[in-house]
Amino acid sequence: AAFQPKSQLSDTVKLPKGFNAPNLERIAGIRVAWTSNLADHLLLKDDDTKVMVYHHGTFLELHKSSGTSIIPKGLIDETILTLALLIPSANKKSQNWFRKKQKELRLDPKAGTYGPLNAEARQIENFHFWRDRMVILKQAFDESEPQTISLWWYDDRKKVQWYTFWIAALVLILTIVFGLIASIAGIVQAWAAVRAIST
Repeated sequence: AAFQPKSQLSDTVKLPKGFNAPNLERIAGIRVAWTSNLADHLLLKDDDTKVMVYHHGTFLELHKSSGTSIIPKGLIDETILTLALLIPSANKKSQNWFRKKQKELRLDPKAGTYGPLNAEARQIENFHFWRDRMVILKQAFDESEPQTISLWWYDDRKKVQWYTFWIAALVLILTIVFGLIASIAGIVQAWAAVRAIST
């Protein structure tokens, strides 16, 4: 009863290649927390600042190959699909990120071996068991605004806004630098003029 393939949300959501676990942390500031409880998979917590991710890919594979699993096959396949989406095996940055987390936290290395997913496989319509949580997670990702300079640097989801921000930051820095140079030059000139008058 806990895992029914029924969706409550009907939003059309696009899941681009950039929607992965490292970008959740680096761009949206949503921390990935690992769980051993399948019921907590993709659950957002702490005011949408933390997402739970089930990492036991080996367990899923064993149940998938077993003929008598108590977990529905569709749920296993879809959970593997979410792992392929969040930790794509063909994405070098995602793999480096996952290897670091895996060593640090002793995660199941199988979780990082799925994927890559093509555009058709990344469609939200492919998700039945995890659809609502995927929609909520994607909305939290899209609605997040950068809070730190590093988040601003990596958040290139809105290219025009990203370029505008960094050009404005560059102009501000150059204005301050040239203003300081002009002020120092003015002070040196005034000092030289006073010294020339007094001699």
